[in-house]
Amino acid sequence: MENVKDKKIKVLMVSGSYPPIHCGVADGTKLLCRHLAMRDDVSVSVLTSDKADKDPDERITTYNVVDKWYGLKYLRRFLKFVKDTDPDVIHFQFPASEYKNSSFANFIFLPLILRLKKRKVVYTLHEYTYNGKMSKLARIPAILFSDAVVVVEEAYKREIKKQYKRLIDQDKVSVIHIGSNIPRSVASEEHIRELREKYLSGRGANTKIFCFFGWINDKKCLDVVFNAFAELKKENRLDSVYLIMGDFNGEKCGERLFLSLTKIIKENGLEENVIPVGYLADSEVGDYFRASDAALLLFKDGVSPRNGSMLAAKQEGTKIITTKPVSEESLFEGEQFMLIGNSVQEVKDAVLCVQDSPTVKYEVDSSDAEWDVIADKYTERYRYVIDKTKRK
Repeated sequence: MENVKDKKIKVLMVSGSYPPIHCGVADGTKLLCRHLAMRDDVSVSVLTSDKADKDPDERITTYNVVDKWYGLKYLRRFLKFVKDTDPDVIHFQFPASEYKNSSFANFIFLPLILRLKKRKVVYTLHEYTYNGKMSKLARIPAILFSDAVVVVEEAYKREIKKQYKRLIDQDKVSVIHIGSNIPRSVASEEHIRELREKYLSGRGANTKIFCFFGWINDKKCLDVVFNAFAELKKENRLDSVYLIMGDFNGEKCGERLFLSLTKIIKENGLEENVIPVGYLADSEVGDYFRASDAALLLFKDGVSPRNGSMLAAKQEGTKIITTKPVSEESLFEGEQFMLIGNSVQEVKDAVLCVQDSPTVKYEVDSSDAEWDVIADKYTERYRYVIDKTKRK
């Protein structure tokens, strides 16, 4: 009998979103596929939306053919596609922006049909604990009928294993943290010094640079940071600038939030301290994190291992000031992290701590090495579902 470890595993990656579609799951899926394709024991193809591009990596076959992810026509087409391509493992990525209102087909019918057809299914949940009740209910068939469930946070694993403890094999649920979708900086030290000088020119020798990166919305608590800066300025204790990497305008942030934030800036004279950098290419983001003394990234629901902005800062070895996670995560135990609450006073204390201390950069593994490890873990999951089927 052929040993599964000696066999090249054919993986069909199913993701509603894939670049250039704007979706964190799309970017992460592309990186996972790239690192799976580098392996000698895995071949990978992607089934995705017709809005997506074909992956330029020739090792990845892209089927960007799905216009709607719901309805009987979609189900028939999906099953015919699986029959024609005959993958060893079907790996679903959920959620993704293009699925929209497709829960009925994707979450309820497909898992059961694929189980009846004896197809091996791995199901990655990028969200769970913080979703509403209806969203969790829609995922029940996928959790019950898939061969393996992968989650990206320890809290998700604990909740699923608790809720389904009498219904599923506890070994089927595992945690695989995501990696950064942003490439690590390759800029020279001279370029990083020039970046710092660009934003520190004319300021005191001890002025510090804080930075923010990501989508700007109510969950990022920028009002808390701005108000903390405002109080420090009134107390004559502010010796820092805050660089905003992202679309800081009414169209992207929403007019209400944008007007609220700009009001804090104007009323407190923070124009020289809060500096919108604008949208940056992925290749530039790491340079700004390297040039900063600390990343200041608050999250209304607490930091989590799937926060892309935090991951991008982490891989640059930059000090990270962020909101305490809702549940314990070993990822945040290192000295690189300063975990605080979302209060003006705690932000003030953190800013003063950075201002009063020498800047420290932390040693971290390369982002490529991180994604290699992620690909290793997923390959083990693929072998797990294939072996489990053979043992039955």
